[in-house]
Amino acid sequence: MKSRMLISMLVIALAAAVIGGATMAWFTDSAGPEDVTFTAGTLEITVKGSGVSVDNDGNLIIDFGDVSNMAPGDLTDPVTIKVTNTGSLDIGLFRKFTASGELAKVLKPYNLVVHDWSGKWNMVKNGVVKIDSAPANMNELCNWPDQVEAPNTDGWFGIALGTEDGVNDFYNTTLQFQFDKLAGNEYQGQGAVLKIEFKATQKNEEAIKALMGEDYPWAKMIADEDRPVDEG
Repeated sequence: MKSRMLISMLVIALAAAVIGGATMAWFTDSAGPEDVTFTAGTLEITVKGSGVSVDNDGNLIIDFGDVSNMAPGDLTDPVTIKVTNTGSLDIGLFRKFTASGELAKVLKPYNLVVHDWSGKWNMVKNGVVKIDSAPANMNELCNWPDQVEAPNTDGWFGIALGTEDGVNDFYNTTLQFQFDKLAGNEYQGQGAVLKIEFKATQKNEEAIKALMGEDYPWAKMIADEDRPVDEG
């Protein structure tokens, strides 16, 4: 097992504003007394956080610390992944976890926190499950939180994000795992890899379907999703 659990990957797919051959008018406009100027909006997300870096190939590296000598009951380092909409358009953001390796069965969330415009959700705190839908291990993380309500998502969770205002524009996830205290000797020398992938497109039902597929169950809900307005 490598001395570092480096979780590689990040593919950020930004969809073009062309759907079905027709250019969609997702623009900002500025009108003057003699002319009207249209400026194309921008679609961009930024990913960073503690324990998160980008390698020379543009892959996201998530570092859970030194896990080379983990024993049952040991903890990984906590990692926070921060996604921010830094463009000028409201977006639909989509996130997918992929886990592999035998150790993924016995790496249990010790701290799992999601923070976005809807609130700060402590799913698991210091090994205690606070919200029943929390995944039981790293493998279950791959279908969370849609495994019950929307089985046709293929693991892609979606949320609407606004533009840069510090209130509506972010989606943060904090992860820390514990090696199951009851794990047997068969897990000695085993490893695990966790990958996370993001996609983003305009917060529009047709744009979301073009990116995620016509059968994506949350397309309309995300397109219609209202967020709190920063009145400060």
